[in-house]
This record gives sequence, structure tokens and C-alpha cells, in this order.
Amino acid sequence: MPKSKIIYKIESCGCNSKIVNYLSICDATARSLKTQTLCIRLGLFWCILISASPLLDAMKYILKVPAAKILPFLIVAAGAQTSCGLLQTEPPCPEEKYYAFTASDRQWQQFAPEQQWTFENQQHVRRQYRVGRVESREKVPLWQSGAQTEYLDYYFDDWSMRIERVDSVGLLGYFDLRRIPVYQHYDRSRLNAEFYWPGYAGQHNDMGGTYSNYLEFGEDLTVTNFRALTIRGKTYPSVTSFRASSIAINRVGSSPFWEITSEVDYDQQSGVVRFVTKNGNVWERIPN
Repeated sequence: MPKSKIIYKIESCGCNSKIVNYLSICDATARSLKTQTLCIRLGLFWCILISASPLLDAMKYILKVPAAKILPFLIVAAGAQTSCGLLQTEPPCPEEKYYAFTASDRQWQQFAPEQQWTFENQQHVRRQYRVGRVESREKVPLWQSGAQTEYLDYYFDDWSMRIERVDSVGLLGYFDLRRIPVYQHYDRSRLNAEFYWPGYAGQHNDMGGTYSNYLEFGEDLTVTNFRALTIRGKTYPSVTSFRASSIAINRVGSSPFWEITSEVDYDQQSGVVRFVTKNGNVWERIPN
């Protein structure tokens, strides 16, 4: 059965294998989060008592007091010494996971500041965009809140770029990438993307709203289905196409700063190469 994040942490802290097996069963079979949390807490308490038993015997001998009187102290002391970030923040556990960008991930990051994107529609009207700030960060720590304090969960790589409108005001898009773990499978990772394009209508959802302005890249870019697209004589080999739903297009409010966008074509190494607006304008990228 797959192990959850907390099981990996407990296992790496050196807990008895029987305790780890018990916690794995609790984690996998609990019917509710409350039951799962209770099982895990009982297992952790058991683990702390076992790891503290030599200290218990020593203190009984030195202090010559009943074990019941020193047990609260031992629990606190053992918890303070527990490694891997279960109850403390420092030092970070050396077994913490690091999800680094792969060579394939870098294919999405072939952009430099001030790179120009020029588009033209059917009426020969042009629009000018440029890549603004580009930032790449390695081994970024992610902290989570535990029962008593914060703990270091994992490290990840992060990359982002900003897209600016040069010949007007109002548009500021961005593209963020990060390598993060697969949900409940912390031995595997995925490439997560968030692309914000002002005016894109998005998809209609069952709750009556719309997922607007964000391109639906999916949970993992490594399984993206590409297609080739030729625009004004240039072929873009790795294009992902996004089409907003008709309900979303009609529901998204208009803005004086941008037109409602119904379609966007994005190339892995070139960025946005084509987009279509609600009023019928088709904006095609002019090759550099």
C-alpha cells in the first residue's frame, strides 16, 4: 500500500518497524481524518515511550521516584529530541525530500527578460508584449504547521516569468512552474504550472462559476499532449491549446483593459503564439 507523508517521516526517525506497520494500517484504513489522526498520535506516543525507556530506567535509579511522576517530563524531553521535524523546526531533517527541476522541466523555461512578442490581427492591428521579470529559485523550503510548531516539509525548485503589455496598460500575465510531490505519493513528483492570462474566460464549473484567467495546464506538465502549429510561416512544434467554454465566455465580465479571450495557443519554448478574443479578433504571433 502507498505510504503517506507522515509515515515516511516516522519511519525515517528510526521508530520500531512494528510501530511503523501499525501506523501504515491506521493511515490506510481509517474512515475519517479524525480516526486517522487519533491512530497516528497513539503510534507516536508509543514510539516516544519506547525510545525513552532507557532514560526512564536511568532516572528511576538516580531520582528514586515512581515512574508515573517523571513520565510527563520524559514525554516532553523525548518529543523535543524527536528528529525529522515532527515536533521541532531545527535542525532540518537530512532525509527531507528535495524535488528538483529535471532537464525536461527546463524546456519550459527558455525565456529571457525583454524578449519581445508581437501579435497582429485580421485588420493588421499590432500588439506588443514582452517578457518582464524572470526568476529561478532552487531548493526552496516549504514549512508546514504541526501540532505544536512548524516543521520543514520538503524542498522544491521554482521558476516564474512575468508578461507585460508594451504598447498599452492593463495586462500583466505570469507563468509559474514548480516541481512538487504527487498527492499522497511523496516518493514521486510532478511539474505544476500556473499561467495567468488576463481576459481568458476559462471553464464553467458545476457550482455556477467559472475558472477564469488561468490556463488549464493540468496537474503535471510532463504528460502534456503537444501538437505542431504553423503560424505565418513558422512551425511551433510543442503547442498546447486552450479553449474556454461558451458558458464561461458569456459569464466573464468585460474590462476596459483587455478583451475577453476564448482561445489561447501556447508553445513550450516560445510562449503564447496565438489567441482569439470574444469579438472575433485572431491575434497571431509575428515570427522574430
